[in-house]
Formats: sequence, structure tokens, C-alpha cells
Amino acid sequence: MRRALGTAALIVPLILLALLFGVARISASDNSTVAQNAQQSITAHGTCAKVANNNASGLSVYVPTQSAAEWQSFRDHPPVGVSLSSCVTPGSQSYAVPGTYSFTIPPYNTLTLEMQGSGGGGAGWARNNVGPQGGGGGAFVRKTFQAGELVVGSSARVVLGIPGSAPAKSVCDTTIPRTGTSAGGTAAAASFTVTGSDRYVYIFAGGGRGGQFASVDGGGGQGPNGGTANFGDVNIPGQSGGLWPNPYGGASPSAGSAAPGQDGLSPGGGGGGGSGECSTVGDGGIGYITITWN
Repeated sequence: MRRALGTAALIVPLILLALLFGVARISASDNSTVAQNAQQSITAHGTCAKVANNNASGLSVYVPTQSAAEWQSFRDHPPVGVSLSSCVTPGSQSYAVPGTYSFTIPPYNTLTLEMQGSGGGGAGWARNNVGPQGGGGGAFVRKTFQAGELVVGSSARVVLGIPGSAPAKSVCDTTIPRTGTSAGGTAAAASFTVTGSDRYVYIFAGGGRGGQFASVDGGGGQGPNGGTANFGDVNIPGQSGGLWPNPYGGASPSAGSAAPGQDGLSPGGGGGGGSGECSTVGDGGIGYITITWN
């Protein structure tokens, strides 16, 4: 009788252990377990960690990720024989051709975004005595994100705006009256946008405004004070273009001023305005966007 009871006493705990092990395996069906002598990258709540299970028990380790708090606690206090390391592989992505792109947020400790808006086009010769102006330079913005501010795996919309174009060359036949429609084109803005259920991120670097004519100041960037930049850690506006008789292109924070009639200096400089009848007129310089992470 005693022997039977002893056997039962042993069987019951074993059944309980089996049940508990079964529950752990069921909970692990969402890839939150790491087998012994294995390593797995786990991303949860915007943070990635490599979990290595080197414990001597021979069992898999359960990694709780249902809430941000328990995921943080596991990383701060891993079980015996379990070590954690960074998932991050440093890298960079650059955009130098105007267009719209999709960028997937990689695992990162810090991620830095730099955007230089494109420049505006210079103005052609106008019919009045004031003359044309140079195009404005694009704005510059820099923003650094810390781990967790952007959700790893989410998608960002990246836009590098087209630079402003110069108008058609001035009319050389003096018998044809000048129309005064010789303003330079304004550049489209550069932007970085992330949308999600729990956050919205928008960073903006304005393109340079096209050069005008018969005005009291040179063409600046979009906005009242030149090419504007918003929501970065560093926001530097573009400079205005010059007035005739020296209609140089406005400098961007990343490039100098173009001479009258010359294309804007890249990245992001404004095009030079026409310096006289039949003179050349400059297009705006293309900006750039660079994303680096480590």
C-alpha cells in the first residue's frame, strides 16, 4: 500500500510537469521560445534582441513578449545561461534621384535622417528694369531617432522633390515684346513620413522657391523666410537668390551659390537668374536624402 501511494505521489508531479511543459510549448507557438544551444532574433514592441540559449538544462527558454514591460524585464534580467546581444547591423540608404520611395525601418540603436531640399530655378530676363532673380536654395533638416521611437519593420514614405526648372531662354528678337512670364520653377519638398496605429512621424525640408522678377527681394525657399525645414533636431532654411544685376542662385546649407545663369550647385542650390537678354538661366540643384543607422 505504501509502495502504491509512493508511486502515485511520483506520478502526480510528473503529470503536472508535463502539463506545464505543454502550456509553455503552446505559449511558444508565436516564436517566443529559443531552443537549447540556439540563437534567435526576436523583435517586439519596436525593439529587437538576439537571444542565445546556452543553459545546461536541455530545455527551451520561453521569451515573454506579450507586453512591452515583460519584454523589457526579460532583457534586463535574462535567465541563467541566456545571453542577449544587439540585432543591429549598421547600414545606410541614400536617395539622390527625385522620386517617391518606401523604406523599411531596420533594427537600430540610433537612426539618423538627413534631408536636403532641392533648389529653385532662376528667373529669365523680364521686361522691366529690375530684372530677374536667382532661385532660392533648398532647406536642410537632420533628425536622430533613438531605439523604440520608430517601430522596426514599419514602412516610411520617403520623397525627394524635383528641383525647380529655369524658364525658356529669353527672347532675343527685340521686335517681340517680352511678356514678363519668366519666373523660375519652385522645387518640391523633401519629406519622411511614418504612419502607424500608435504614432505619426513627419519630417520636412522645403524646396527652393523659383526666382521672380520686378520684386524687392530674391527668390527664397518655400515659406516666408526661405526654404523651411520642420520637426528635425537641426532645421536650416535655404538662402534667397540674388537680385539683378547679380542674380546668383541662393545657397543651400549643403552647397554654395551658383553664378548668374548657371545651374544650382548640388546638393540643393538655387539656379542663377539671367543676367541680360539672350542670357542663360540656371535650373535648381537636386537635393538628397540619407538614412544611417547603427
